[in-house]
Amino acid sequence: MKTYRILTVLTVTLFLAAWPVHPACAMMTEEVAEAATRVPVELSGHVIDDATGKPLPYFAIQGGYENHWYWLQMQESTPNGAFSIWAPGGWARIVAMGYLSQPILMELPQGGVRKISGLVVRIKRGRKVSGHVFDYTGKPVNDAGVYVLNSLPLNFTGGKTMLDAAVEDSNTVRVATDAAGAFAITGLGGDAQRIAVTSSALDLWVVPVPQGEDANVNLDIHLPQPGKLVVHYDIAGAPDKAKLFMRLYDWEIPGWSGVRNERYAFIQQHVECALDNLPPGKYLIDRVKNLGMGDKR
Repeated sequence: MKTYRILTVLTVTLFLAAWPVHPACAMMTEEVAEAATRVPVELSGHVIDDATGKPLPYFAIQGGYENHWYWLQMQESTPNGAFSIWAPGGWARIVAMGYLSQPILMELPQGGVRKISGLVVRIKRGRKVSGHVFDYTGKPVNDAGVYVLNSLPLNFTGGKTMLDAAVEDSNTVRVATDAAGAFAITGLGGDAQRIAVTSSALDLWVVPVPQGEDANVNLDIHLPQPGKLVVHYDIAGAPDKAKLFMRLYDWEIPGWSGVRNERYAFIQQHVECALDNLPPGKYLIDRVKNLGMGDKR
C-alpha cells in the first residue's frame, strides 16, 4: 500500500494554489453561447418505462444538440413522471439511471413552433451485465456499490453516491455485490458504457464495459492497490479538532469524465490520522473552517 504523509497546513495551501480550471468549462461556454441563438421551445409531458408503462419517478433532462449535451435539469420525483422544460431549438433528452438516454422529440419542430405539450416519452432499460469485484489481492469484495455511468454527474465515496461529500444521493440505482463479490446490473448502452465501483476496499474505481455479444457476463473487476494518507494536525492556535475536505483530481484521469470522489475526514491536534482506501491519483486537501455562515474551505 502506498503511504503519503502531510505535515502542515502549508501543504494544503500549495494544493489550493495549483487548483486548475476544469477543461470542459471553455467548451461548455461556447456551446451555451451557441444554444442561446436558437429559439427556445417549451416541452411538457410524461416519462414512462417502455416495458411496464409505469411513470418514471426520477430522471434528468439534458439539453444540447446532436451528440453534444451540455446541461442538466434534475427532475424532482413526481407520481406521474411529469416534466416541463424550455429547450433551445427543441433539443433535449431524458437521462435516467438504468435506462438508455431517450430524445424527447423524434423530430425537431418546424415553422416557429414555440410550445409542444402532451408528450409521452417511452424510455427503455439498457442491457444487463454481470460479474465480480475483487480487491488487489484477489479477494472478493462484499457489499461494494456498483453503478452504471451515463451522462449524469455523480459523486462516489464510502460505497454509495453522495449529493456532496456529506449528504447521500437517494435517487441513484445502487447494486451491491454479495459475499462472493458477484453483481448483476442493468442499464448499459448508448453513452452508458462504464461501471463505477465504490467500496471499503477502494473508494472509487471506473472501468469500461466490453462490447459484443459475449460481454454480458463474467466481467471481473480487479481493483488496484489503494493509497494511504497519514495526516499530522499540528497547528498552533487552531481548534483541537478539525474537518478535512478531500477531492481526487478525477477530471485528469482518462475515462473518468462525469464522476467525482469527494470526502470529509475528522482530525485532532497532535494525533496521527490515517486515511486509507484512496484511489491512486492527485488530491486537493483543505481544512474546513466554520465562519458562522456554514463551512468554508
